Amino acid sequence: MPVVSYRAMELITILNRCHHFRGFVYQHARFSQDNKGIEVSVRSRKGSAAVCSRCHKAAPGYDQLAERRYKFIPFWGFLVFLVYAMRRVDCLRCEAVVVEEVPWDNGKHQLTNAYMLFLARVARAGRRQEAGRPLRHLQFRHGAVLLLILFMADVDFLFLCPVGTHV
Repeated sequence: MPVVSYRAMELITILNRCHHFRGFVYQHARFSQDNKGIEVSVRSRKGSAAVCSRCHKAAPGYDQLAERRYKFIPFWGFLVFLVYAMRRVDCLRCEAVVVEEVPWDNGKHQLTNAYMLFLARVARAGRRQEAGRPLRHLQFRHGAVLLLILFMADVDFLFLCPVGTHV
């Protein structure tokens, strides 16, 4: 009887199949220091040009900022964070040095677009138990983003929290 070997499906493979970002590569995944989350390192693909966040055109690089963590869709009960060091570009069209545009983020949010859409879909389900569970770990500083998500989902957000509490 032949020996069959199975290769374990890796998180990076799943991310590449389900949520691929053009111009960027998932480098590796590891548990966070507190073992409550998974950090996925992202880097720009070699040879890919950075995109100016103002004019949305390719621009030459200037330097690189410190790594930032972006909340991504939870996976197997673990919080998932994309970890990326943003590049700054010297845009000749805008005549300014600005932070690059990345496909998973709009502006200065710490939540990825995919995570905001995930929360909106869960909230749209309209059931208190399902909608409240993914939202309970959001901290107060995400309140404006949460209201935007719920507005996009077109749901009544007053049922999520008792009066006097915050998300």
